[in-house]
Order: sequence, then structure tokens, then C-alpha cells
Amino acid sequence: MPVVADGPLCGCGRSGHLEAVASGKAIARRASELAANHPSSSLRAVPAATLDAERVAAAARAGDPVALQVFQEVGEAVGRAVAGLLHTFNPQRVVIGGGVARSGEVFLEHVRRAVRTEVMDAAYLDGLEVVPAALGDDAGLVGAMVLTSLP
Repeated sequence: MPVVADGPLCGCGRSGHLEAVASGKAIARRASELAANHPSSSLRAVPAATLDAERVAAAARAGDPVALQVFQEVGEAVGRAVAGLLHTFNPQRVVIGGGVARSGEVFLEHVRRAVRTEVMDAAYLDGLEVVPAALGDDAGLVGAMVLTSLP
């Protein structure tokens, strides 16, 4: 799903897709790029090869300006994608899972803000919840078990 015009190259060969902007690898890459020019960032001292989204999330929770900027960018991109889905499906709850969602509110607050900004009509926001997946990494497994137990 394209979310950023002229964004980073995606594995599919096109640019600006959600995966290229909001995956764990994309978060680490962007943080490394930004930290190189920000002497005040704690991430500047971390070698790019060892930097991951979990470490960037911890730095964001500690107030690191680069990490906060990365999660703002990522949250906005995911929020644009969610707003597009709202226009199609109009759900009452959007559940966000995966490794990046474990970053918590440092990520989700930006997703929610972007959804409010990007949605075409405030009626789509009526009663809408954007929440982290309660089942974490087991969501797929639990879903598969439920599907296989249905008649």
C-alpha cells in the first residue's frame, strides 16, 4: 500500500509502500540516517548493523529526538493507511499488531492523530478505537486455531 510519495524503495521495486516506511527494518534504517546528523541523539553511537526498531522505541520512550521523529513519521504513514481502510470498511475498531506495535503509545499516538487528520468525514471516527493487538505475536496462531475449529 503506497503511503509516502517518493518514499524509500520497497522490496517489490516501487517506492513509498507501507512496508518500506513502517517495518522494523525501515524504522532502524531511518533512525540511523537521521541520527548521523544529530549529535544529541543517543542513537548516533549505535552502529547501523546493530540498530533495530526495539532499540529505537526504547530511545523514543526516553525522549530521544531522532527516535521520536522516526515514530512520528511511521505513525503518520500507518495512520494514512488506516484512514484509507476506514473509508472502505468503516470498522469500529482497528487492531494493530506485529513488532512495531509493541513500541506502544510512542507509535500508536501518532497513528491515531494521523487517522483523525486524514479521514474524509468525521463520521468515520465515531466510536473508532485504534488499539494494540492483545494477543501479540500469538494472534495468527489463535486465529488459525479458531478457523480450524469452525464447522
